[in-house]
Amino acid sequence: MLSLQLAVVAVMVLLAAHSWPFKLFVLNSFTIIATSISLLVLSLAISCFFEAIRPFQIPLFIVFTALEGVLVSGITARYPNGIITLAALMTAVVVVALTIYACT
Repeated sequence: MLSLQLAVVAVMVLLAAHSWPFKLFVLNSFTIIATSISLLVLSLAISCFFEAIRPFQIPLFIVFTALEGVLVSGITARYPNGIITLAALMTAVVVVALTIYACT
């Protein structure tokens, strides 16, 4: 599950690094503020009402992952493309390798 979430965030970061319209979208201050507030509310709801949201757990985690991807993309869109691409790929490789190691 964590590897899938990391892969989604990595794809969104790569999209922000290589797609000018998406980069402009995530650099918009309203997008960052709305995403931050939404992520905070969703995190509190998941933490505080865990039993109540149990039937909606997977859709909420998908929304959480998408919001986290937009927020990380907005932060990383301010840095050079080569550094972001290399960091995202290295992180994904390490997490996948650790997941495989944990399963064996």
